[in-house]
Amino acid sequence: MAIKPPKELSYETIVSVQRDGPVEPIRDAKTLTIFLTHKLVDIKNEPRARAALRASLRLAEAGAKDGP
Repeated sequence: MAIKPPKELSYETIVSVQRDGPVEPIRDAKTLTIFLTHKLVDIKNEPRARAALRASLRLAEAGAKDGP
């Protein structure tokens, strides 16, 4: 049985988990865009770019499929 999330989150919420920082919900396309813009800045080779693209598309797919 799944544990009920806090009321500000849902079962479909995408979150950013930092090593020594807060858990930040990504609730909408604008927040996802800002998150990806900050995290994907230092990509300098094609294999990392491909991996980042796949991960980005999976996050976008999750938001598009389940809604914000």
